[in-house]
Amino acid sequence: TKEQSMKLGWLEALHPDDVKRTLHHLVESVEAQQPMDVEYRIWDVEKGWRWMHARGAPRVDAQGSIRYWYGTLEDIDERKLMEAKLLEMSRLQ
Repeated sequence: TKEQSMKLGWLEALHPDDVKRTLHHLVESVEAQQPMDVEYRIWDVEKGWRWMHARGAPRVDAQGSIRYWYGTLEDIDERKLMEAKLLEMSRLQ
């Protein structure tokens, strides 16, 4: 939902195999107040599991506190499927 995407509810939709790694990237980014760049699978109620590429950066106030994040979320599912096919083809040769 929109409400989940604005807070940490989106973590509930992560693929179980991607939770630990994604959380690690998120925590590192928060602690260092640096941009985050991570790929993970997320559940789409219409399409099932989809690979996404998330990039985000914190907006910090004058006191050094993170006020909010801004960034992009790109659906990279087709690219990941093609990479898997190419890897499989190279193994067969």
